[in-house]
Amino acid sequence: MTTHRPLTAVALLSAALFAAPAEAQTTHYSFAGIYNTAQNGSPVTLAYTGSFSIADPVLTATKPAYAADVFSPSYAGIWAGNSSFYTGAGALQLSFANGASLKAPSLGLVVNNTTFSGAGAPYPPGLSVQLYAEGATASGMTASMVCPDGSTDTLCDDSGIDPLYRRGDASDLAVQRITGIYFAFWGAPLSSAAAGVPDLVTAFGASGGGLGIFASNDLGQPTTTLTSFNRLSAVSTAPVPVPVPVPVPVPVPEPSTYALMLAGLLGLAGWRSLRKPHAAQPLGAR
Repeated sequence: MTTHRPLTAVALLSAALFAAPAEAQTTHYSFAGIYNTAQNGSPVTLAYTGSFSIADPVLTATKPAYAADVFSPSYAGIWAGNSSFYTGAGALQLSFANGASLKAPSLGLVVNNTTFSGAGAPYPPGLSVQLYAEGATASGMTASMVCPDGSTDTLCDDSGIDPLYRRGDASDLAVQRITGIYFAFWGAPLSSAAAGVPDLVTAFGASGGGLGIFASNDLGQPTTTLTSFNRLSAVSTAPVPVPVPVPVPVPVPEPSTYALMLAGLLGLAGWRSLRKPHAAQPLGAR
């Protein structure tokens, strides 16, 4: 019996070229906390909830714009360690109890390992991670400026003409003045920043992380507020292979099979030549 053997090299090459790629492993984080600040001398206690995700972080040399430059001269003597920057975080959704919300498609990742810190150091000794929102957009802001006496007259006089905006309360003003968002996680044991981005829930938990808010005060000066989470959870989605058709190698006959085929063709040609009729001879040609 003649068997057919596929070319092994062709089969292996086909499998390598058409192997199914895998989707990125993604960790979806959700959080909740309280934004504690003040505007115009009034305290603001505003609950918030939100979520973001991290998928296959990739090391990059680009420092996020808001991230502290720990190697600048201003940090000399109060901070020592190493920092690594990553891409791969995004899909930020942040909602405040007053109806305001912020979204950002991308988040810059920083992983710090601090070996020494003192007064003024950005983070305590140990492993810390920060995420900085890039391209954040806000909606639902309802605050507006009013006259010093509390009136809503356009010209701040007694003409009685109302402006085209309405007065907001302290929480509206606090949210309206937000110019940036970041997340900070700290207090994990010292480890190698080269190990990548850790799972934030496992490494830090809700007690070791919080939402940072860049805002402007009543004088227009930039300020930051860091509030602790009261809830932080994560759900990971494992990589899922994307099905891609793998071509089936075509069997190639053995050399002996080719020889049998050739012999058969030659035999058929000889048989057809024997059955071919002879041409008629002229009369008298004997």
